[in-house]
Amino acid sequence: MSDLKTLVSRALEDKERINTLWRSLQMMLESRQVAMAELGEDALPRLLETRRYTAANLDKLVAKVVEKVKEAGGNVYLAKSAEDAARYVAEVARNRGVRLVVKSKSMTTEEIMLNRVLEEIGIEVVETDLGEWIVQLAGQRPSHIIAPAVHLSTSEIAKMLSSRLGTNVEPDPTAITRVAQRVLREKFLAADMGVTGANIVVAEAGAAIIVTNEGNGRFVTTFPKILVTVAGIEKIVDGWVDAFNVLRVLARSATGKQTSVYVSIFGPRRTSIKGGGESEFHLVLLDNGRMEAQKSKWLSEALRCIRCSACFNVCATYRVVGGHVFGDIYTGPMGVLWTAITRGVERAAQISPLCISCGICEETCPVSIDIPMTISWIKNEKGKKTRTDWALS
Repeated sequence: MSDLKTLVSRALEDKERINTLWRSLQMMLESRQVAMAELGEDALPRLLETRRYTAANLDKLVAKVVEKVKEAGGNVYLAKSAEDAARYVAEVARNRGVRLVVKSKSMTTEEIMLNRVLEEIGIEVVETDLGEWIVQLAGQRPSHIIAPAVHLSTSEIAKMLSSRLGTNVEPDPTAITRVAQRVLREKFLAADMGVTGANIVVAEAGAAIIVTNEGNGRFVTTFPKILVTVAGIEKIVDGWVDAFNVLRVLARSATGKQTSVYVSIFGPRRTSIKGGGESEFHLVLLDNGRMEAQKSKWLSEALRCIRCSACFNVCATYRVVGGHVFGDIYTGPMGVLWTAITRGVERAAQISPLCISCGICEETCPVSIDIPMTISWIKNEKGKKTRTDWALS
């Protein structure tokens, strides 16, 4: 990673970027406040109960998912590490002669660096979420877990697309969206494999759920013959009631909407447009430090996270410097915790000084994760411990 002071200095010089980010996050924050106020009194306690159960019962839930997916005729793979998960997906693609992969937005596939692994074996990978597609073409990584291109202005996006696509794109959201639709439609029709993440995995059904506000997720899960879903094991819930407990809060806390436009449920019994009855489903369950984090007094709390990004929108540091400075693969306040889990405490310690310990993120978190104190613990560790030492804390 580059020197943190240098990155911060550069970020502070870019006034347009700061204004773009601040305006976008303020809109999300205000919408969230209204939506969350409309929730029933039992919503957050039930969500917390669901997430605490998952964090305390990972082994049991993983075993249940494996049983149900296999029972329904699907394929399931338990990946110990990011490299292990990416290798499995690459082998599935190579063995089936896959040439083109379309993806729905997934931070877990960012975590395992799947795009790079697939591209190294000659497979074209296309992000189909609008924000992810934009940052992919720009040669950047997502700066926000639900709004990957939130740091870019409309004019910056239009200029970049015009250059990359060789056509004039007007700096207008509708014009940009129409260009994306035209380009991505051809990719959906030609794709051999679809790849998604999962907002939720329902153990009792062996099914995955993704929530999106664009139609791309539906295309990814229904067009290609082969579908691979990569999910962290902390995304598993026991049953449908637990899934509902997450769903009724997730969109409100993330985007300020009562629900996402699309809630897609799929699993081993899927029938794709191109594959018909011969469609394949592969579920990759990723550990990559999560089981060890379960043993840590501090990092175990992060396993409750529903990836709503509410902590981003209130973070004084993130609202100014953004996720390309305040973050690693996972960005923002929760990104410090998830960097510690998935890439080690030492790496997380490099970005932890950006937390000013104001505590607002904890007050905002719908599952009551003590983010500031956990970051303080990471600061105190100063990278002296590795993941294998967490259980001793």
